[in-house]
Amino acid sequence: MAAAIELLDRDGLEGFSMRHLAGELGTAPGSLYRHLENREAVLVAVHDHLIGEALELSPSEDAGVEQVIDLVRRQWRLLCERPYLAVIWTTTEQLGPRALRAREQALDIALASGVPSGRAAEVYLLLLHYTIAFAALQQTLGARTVEERNATETFFRELPGDFPAVRSLAGDLAQTTLEQEFELGVQAILAGLAAMHEEG
Repeated sequence: MAAAIELLDRDGLEGFSMRHLAGELGTAPGSLYRHLENREAVLVAVHDHLIGEALELSPSEDAGVEQVIDLVRRQWRLLCERPYLAVIWTTTEQLGPRALRAREQALDIALASGVPSGRAAEVYLLLLHYTIAFAALQQTLGARTVEERNATETFFRELPGDFPAVRSLAGDLAQTTLEQEFELGVQAILAGLAAMHEEG
């Protein structure tokens, strides 16, 4: 796992193969297949290993919204640090022991924080998929430079007068980071779910 993670961190998903992994380990590719049947199995095992390390969090007696947010932020940071995990997450079944444990803990925390049992799975999946989608955006929009953001802001400010809203909000449109959007979205989702719960 350590060799596979190092290779993925360095070369990304596109540069990862059983042949390259065997080279890292100083062995023949055929020897790897005695342990894991193919490339996908290695990727699932890597995902399971990293998820288990990053999302280890037990519900406490005072579990609440803040603990849910903490779990979502941990997942967000993990996917931003290792963007290949978002792709693995969306293209393979995550049924390894650590992934199952992380899923169990997330559902425990949701239930302990007051999410009705009939909504717990939906809330878990909504926050999971929201986080994965933002992590995927981070790989593209998050890579914009200061110069690119400033150029976009200037473009918006110099639009003709029939775009008054865009011109007046040019700075916010161009300079708001994905991290800020992500945080706002998490708060909005949880506030909306809380309101739904109160309405009954």
